[in-house]
Amino acid sequence: MSRGERPHRWVLLVPHHPRLCALMLVGAIALALVGVLKLDVQFDLIKLYATTGGMDDDVPAAQVVVAVEAEPTVPKLQGLAKGLAKLDHVDEVFAPQIPEQLRKLPPERRKEIVRAVWGKRAQAGWSAIMVHLDPDASSREIVPQIEGMVEATLRGRWKTVVVGVPVMNVAHANAARAEQRRLLPIVFVVFAVLLALVFRRVWGVLLPLAAIGTSALLVVGLMGWWQIPMGGPTFLLLPLVLVLGLADSIHLLHRYAHECDKGLEARLALDNALLSVGKACFLTSLTTAMGFLALCLTRSPMLQTFGALAAAGMGIALIAGVGLPTIALALMPNVRIAPPKQRALFQRPLGFLASFSQHRPRWVFGAVILATLVTGLVGTGVRLDLRLGGELPDNHVAKLDHQLMDQKLGGIYPLQIIVDTHERNGASNPRAFDELLSVVRFLNQREEVGGVVSLVEVMSWLAQAIGRPVEEVLGRPGQPELLRTPKFHGFYGRAGKLAGEAVPVPLFDEDQSAYLVWVRLHDTGARSWSNLLEELERLDEHLRLDISVEGYVHVAARAFRQLAPDLVGVVGLASVVMLISLAVAYRSWRAAVLSVLPLSLTMTTALAVMAVANINLSYVNLFVLSASLGLGVDALIHLLERDRELRPEKGNVAFETLVSVGPAISWSYLLLLAGLLALLSSPMRTMREVAAVLLIALAVNIVTTLVTYGVSADWIWQEMSKRGER
Repeated sequence: MSRGERPHRWVLLVPHHPRLCALMLVGAIALALVGVLKLDVQFDLIKLYATTGGMDDDVPAAQVVVAVEAEPTVPKLQGLAKGLAKLDHVDEVFAPQIPEQLRKLPPERRKEIVRAVWGKRAQAGWSAIMVHLDPDASSREIVPQIEGMVEATLRGRWKTVVVGVPVMNVAHANAARAEQRRLLPIVFVVFAVLLALVFRRVWGVLLPLAAIGTSALLVVGLMGWWQIPMGGPTFLLLPLVLVLGLADSIHLLHRYAHECDKGLEARLALDNALLSVGKACFLTSLTTAMGFLALCLTRSPMLQTFGALAAAGMGIALIAGVGLPTIALALMPNVRIAPPKQRALFQRPLGFLASFSQHRPRWVFGAVILATLVTGLVGTGVRLDLRLGGELPDNHVAKLDHQLMDQKLGGIYPLQIIVDTHERNGASNPRAFDELLSVVRFLNQREEVGGVVSLVEVMSWLAQAIGRPVEEVLGRPGQPELLRTPKFHGFYGRAGKLAGEAVPVPLFDEDQSAYLVWVRLHDTGARSWSNLLEELERLDEHLRLDISVEGYVHVAARAFRQLAPDLVGVVGLASVVMLISLAVAYRSWRAAVLSVLPLSLTMTTALAVMAVANINLSYVNLFVLSASLGLGVDALIHLLERDRELRPEKGNVAFETLVSVGPAISWSYLLLLAGLLALLSSPMRTMREVAAVLLIALAVNIVTTLVTYGVSADWIWQEMSKRGER
């Protein structure tokens, strides 16, 4: 079938109506510019983790800790606490103070007791004010207010550090904004240099750059119209659209240049180029978009949003990557693009691959299967975890401040534990207190725990104040109830009064049927926190009381537990979609089977790189796996399309296919890998990790695809011929 007789002539709509299409593109750009003005840059990690863990209606309030390098008795700290309490969206403020019952103790002992509120590992010389925020508080608004109040009150007399999840939210948003401004020009410069080497003409550089620039603008405009803020994984979207969206322009211009080199008139050359690569470009964009859409089935709202946006971005990149150069070439028929000098550069290595794979099929399949097994085995060592601030540069001020305060204050990440007796005034029962004591002792033995505040600590402080052992005051568990209960009740009443003076948070619920235990954990990651909560659940099985938990640590642990099912779901669904797409597009299950090897090796390579490089698999970089799968069939699709064109001709079709379309595939992958190399210069850790994983995985993918195609080309064609697909 000749090119002019082909179906799929819908691809000729743009060159035949260039002015109408240009007008539509200008209108889309105008709308995108309006959307850019609506774009917001913010990030709320607590809400994202809460909805990911299925806690949409139970989002805990955030906390900010103001740490001051001063003793807790400094009067200015009380003034600062009062000022912070007057700010909007602040619920409660706690500053260190010495209760009346403890004022007779020696000064050093009083300081130790006050510091005990902040953790068993808290260091001397630092005091902290805890600010409990309204659940609806905006990090972007409240954090500057708190920092301003600190500066206005203390006036730089003491070193002060403000930490907490809201502070990290603001730092992340600011870093993402700065990163976009710095990184995008670098990507454009790298692409401009390489495009100049490929096409050796100004238009060969300008058209692809204009296409990806338009794609990026349209994606950002779409985010603005949809009111999706730039934050979390979405800050990776723009660089990825630029890097991944260049391939379509490369294939179109490469084919157009060769059609012109045959002496064809510009209009016919453009039509032939579109008919040759149009369907392949559409299918590659479709499969990549489907890979991203698999993220929409996760429980994470940020991954769902990223998946939908990335899929839309691939569609936009296809329209701009093919449409804009086509419009320009149709309106300016005198523009000529020199064909790349690929014969000497690519003919020998591509011909060698075709010859080797056809003559050594067992070696090829054996090597690919062995590599898949080895990388898969290594990839099983990948670690799943969630870390606050993991996306920020290692030397970011906010990240360093949190690490410092985590050490100085003995943990800064809050967890509330409710120990419920299910009886009114049940907290006054000494047997219930014994079980509370076992819970607190368990917590104090864990390395993740930096501080515990509960009735147990208050009882201990009061016993120390009167100079008597706590066992003597409380009564030992083995003593008769008639002797123990009155003694316990007397001390219990005094402890309740002391708690009201010294502790910022209630230690009981309203009817005193439950104990409230306030815990602060070190930054050991959600994986470690999840293990702690699982151990606490096992402890609960041996108690008569019921234990439940709340707070940021809880939502992070719940989100972590959902990560593994989401990983399996994304990989499984994306893989099935890729296989079905190829089988339907080519009416050949053999084509789908052929894609299994490169897809499998690409996936296992990505996991192996993450395991070897000690890159934690988190919600921020989970999309790397879906991107690897979506991009993993791009080269195969272009090979199969060219194969169908050449099959009616005589000769070694696999060799001719590799030599004819292989250069365009190679150039597009070279520019893709170069763009990923440019992203490695990012100070953002997540950006570097994503770029490194995709770089190695896609390099392995292109080599695997080329060698396995040479082995299986004839086998696939036999099935397609039987179905009449010539």
